[in-house]
Amino acid sequence: MAEGLRDTEQDRLRMTVFAWALALATGLNYFDNAMFGFFTRHIAGGINASPDEPVWASTAYAMTSVLGIRQQQWWVERVGYRRYLGFSPRRPVA
Repeated sequence: MAEGLRDTEQDRLRMTVFAWALALATGLNYFDNAMFGFFTRHIAGGINASPDEPVWASTAYAMTSVLGIRQQQWWVERVGYRRYLGFSPRRPVA
């Protein structure tokens, strides 16, 4: 009985940690996109880009992000979840 209780507590803790990690990753991605949107004029001025070029870069980033999320399921089905996480980058990509 005590082992079942410990497993339940561990599962609850694991789910809580996962939820917070997911919320943090989502928040950081939102913050990153918001900062890019805010500083687009300054970035474009620093690299002598036309006003349209940063918009296209932002659109390309968003599309690549969506396609990358879509591709994750394919990789997990092919190599397994554990191996997929083993090959994933250990640092945030910005």
